[in-house]
Amino acid sequence: MKDQTFDQDFVFFNILPYSPGEEKQLAGEAIEYTARTGNRNVLYSLTINPAGFPAMRKVHLMLESYRKLKAELQGSETRLGVLFQAVLGHGARNFPPTDLKSRPVEPWVRMVNTEGKLTRYCPLDERFRKYIFDMTVLFAKEAPCFILGDDDIRSFAPLAECFCELHTAEFNRMTGKNFTPEEYRQAVLHCKRGDEVYEAYEILRRGIPNTVASIIREAVDSVDPEIRCGSCMPGWEFLFNGETAKCFAGKHPPVMRVANSNYMETTAKIYPYLVLRTMALRLAHKDIPVVLDEADTCPHNLWSRAAISMHAKLISSIFAGLNGAKLWYVNTHKGKTPISRNYTDILAENRGLYQTLAAECAKTELAGVVIPARKNFEDWHAAYYKENLQRIRLVPEETMATTMFGQVGIPFRASFERNEDEVYAVAGAETIGHLTDAELKELLSRKLLLDGPAAAAVSGRGFSDALGLTAEHREFSFNRECRTDNGQNYVIVQNSQVPFFTVTDPKAEVFTELHYVSFQGADDDEYIAPATVFYRNRFGGTVCSMVYHHNIVFSQFNIPRKNFFIEVIERLRGSKLPLVSADEQNITVVTRQYPDGAILAEVCNLNFDPLKQIALRCAAAPREVERLTGDGKWVRTPFQTDGDCIRADIPLACYELAVLRIR
Repeated sequence: MKDQTFDQDFVFFNILPYSPGEEKQLAGEAIEYTARTGNRNVLYSLTINPAGFPAMRKVHLMLESYRKLKAELQGSETRLGVLFQAVLGHGARNFPPTDLKSRPVEPWVRMVNTEGKLTRYCPLDERFRKYIFDMTVLFAKEAPCFILGDDDIRSFAPLAECFCELHTAEFNRMTGKNFTPEEYRQAVLHCKRGDEVYEAYEILRRGIPNTVASIIREAVDSVDPEIRCGSCMPGWEFLFNGETAKCFAGKHPPVMRVANSNYMETTAKIYPYLVLRTMALRLAHKDIPVVLDEADTCPHNLWSRAAISMHAKLISSIFAGLNGAKLWYVNTHKGKTPISRNYTDILAENRGLYQTLAAECAKTELAGVVIPARKNFEDWHAAYYKENLQRIRLVPEETMATTMFGQVGIPFRASFERNEDEVYAVAGAETIGHLTDAELKELLSRKLLLDGPAAAAVSGRGFSDALGLTAEHREFSFNRECRTDNGQNYVIVQNSQVPFFTVTDPKAEVFTELHYVSFQGADDDEYIAPATVFYRNRFGGTVCSMVYHHNIVFSQFNIPRKNFFIEVIERLRGSKLPLVSADEQNITVVTRQYPDGAILAEVCNLNFDPLKQIALRCAAAPREVERLTGDGKWVRTPFQTDGDCIRADIPLACYELAVLRIR
């Protein structure tokens, strides 16, 4: 996989801002960036979509600036490539103006969106295709280290396209129909998935980015087939961007940056969702050998993304199996404003860590409780991007990983498989709704943990017999959850989403119950219903159904509830979890396992309070704990043993993490 550009285990591409007239300063900043971080690849950001008249005038001005920058970098260690930051254009700001008569534009065919409005130039127009080809040839002749197409190479801006006369004619050719553009648009808006209209439209819609990528690849090959190219996944196109990456790749291994950014972050506690989403995105594109993290800080300042959180996300992406990252403007200026050097500093401080960690992850497999990722998108309609955005997510924003496990330090992972030998955990009705009956039966044949709304959804699908109970939403009163074996109470309050359980098979084991008591200390405790039930079902699986769910106010985070989750998970799996956090604040733990059973772990503090030391409960007593340092070296870390817990004097500030190897 390694070549001149991809010569690291984790490869970085730093985007340089288009800076005409400032090429000397920019080159100096890029050279300094390489010297400090060890990362050599930089891509000059060129918003190359047609603008002005003639459109090639803009291309030649950008080419002139590129050549000046290239000359300034001559003799340095820094390698220069190209980011085609816009070819089609991201949105309205890139649409050719039609109201300014004093500013002529190219008379090429424009795409038409679902509202019937003109948008960007259409890649079926031969004149626009020639423009893309010719401008690519010009930059390919400069021997860039890499060419990356940005995420404007997509089929929406932001509404779905295209219903121009060219696409309508192609649709008619494919289907034998004789639609006008307006009839075609209306037919797509009112069709259903699986219809002839929908299927033909979907082929043409996917053809928009794939056509652009293929033209760019053809142009590059006409100059030098050895130049590698890659794509950037658009934020609403999680499903098929791998096709576009392959069109860009030509004879080379495909390269794709996934859409996993987090702009204008508000809290560290969203981190588990970012981790889970990246895992799912990587698994969804297993056929793409090189996948890059979207390490974008847009609008490229600390108000949007702190350097420490950018670093944490890079680490989680390496754990998820990503191979590199696309950085933005690190160690440069945006206009006259310098970009915070905090980003440079943290990359420099950890330049060895990224490489060593990526190499170690290649030797290991992700481990932890499994969150099922979505495979079926039958309720998603390609013509309704904005309205259907939540229907194309690979994992919901609220899962047991994001609302519980990732907050209390229980390792988790995403999976599209339904037959793994690990506990599956499903929260809420959304995931159940995405599963086919066959998938649901497969999960029910495994080790499965369901929260209340998920159990009610399974029961409502006709599988209550596989739970050993019925679960229904109805009005009833309760204010206590009690264990049946030792009477321990768990905090729970009245909530309309808590279902009422009725056990239907005496073989079901009731672990906790809902009770009602008039007030604390009263002697009128009354049994209401089962609350946590284990059941071995006809599919051969063991299911634990809980009335508990994560939206019960003040019931979510406390030591007894954390221990409750650990206990029910371990009862399901039949053994202890290899590693969990023993700390009493927001901690995310991500683990990978070596073939010999050793554990590679990321421990990240998400709490506002600093962590004075790391406490981990281990299934087997460790003989050695090592911490990976910023220079990429493993350093043995002293630890104290306290029962089945170890404590290491590793302080972590908010959003700070440690990478550990435990043998």
